[in-house]
Amino acid sequence: LSQHEAFAVFALDGDRVAKVGRDHDSVQHEHDLMQFVCDKAAGLVCPQLHPCDLNTGDLSWPYGFQMTRLNVLAVETEEDVVQVAAQAFWRLAVLHEIGVVHNDVKPSNI
Repeated sequence: LSQHEAFAVFALDGDRVAKVGRDHDSVQHEHDLMQFVCDKAAGLVCPQLHPCDLNTGDLSWPYGFQMTRLNVLAVETEEDVVQVAAQAFWRLAVLHEIGVVHNDVKPSNI
């Protein structure tokens, strides 16, 4: 689904994705941050995390965790764009309220 130098997100079977990385501590930090957000704002801004071992067994992406895949957005009209932007800004506000600053807001992260 997306990939850059430090992390990648891959679609798994059904409604799950795996967020994977090359460094155990970075993946653990990302997982802990996601868990914190899920605990503080359950159902508002965070996909459900699924229990799994952080060791993937893959040489390229040796560490990762699984979460529920969120719906893919399709925008066709200006009204759709406004709705998506409003939802994104609202979710960022929720994150800020619980003390989390995203620092990487871009279309592929929405």
